[in-house]
Amino acid sequence: MSHPRDHKIAKLLKNCICEFFHNQASHFKIVVDSVIMIDRKNAQILYRLDHQTIESESTISDAHGRIMAELPKARKFIADQLNLKAIPNLSFSILLQDD
Repeated sequence: MSHPRDHKIAKLLKNCICEFFHNQASHFKIVVDSVIMIDRKNAQILYRLDHQTIESESTISDAHGRIMAELPKARKFIADQLNLKAIPNLSFSILLQDD
C-alpha cells in the first residue's frame, strides 16, 4: 500500500504538469491520465496524445521526443510552482488506445 504522501505529491505533480503543457508548451495537445509515484524519487506520468496528432508510428515517436525535450522546462516549472524538497525524476509513458 502506498503512503498518503505519495498520493498527495502525485496529485500536485499532475496538476502542475497539466498546467505546464496547457500554458507553457501549448503546441502539445496531450492529456495526462495519471501520475504514479514509483518511490519517493521517481514519478511516472501516463499521458495520451490528442486524436488529431496521431497519424502514424513516426508521428507518435516524434511527439514523444518533443515532450522529452521539454522535460527540463517542465522540471523548472514544477520547482517554481511547488514547494517540494526535491523534484522527482519524471518518466513519461504514452498510452495508446484502440478506437
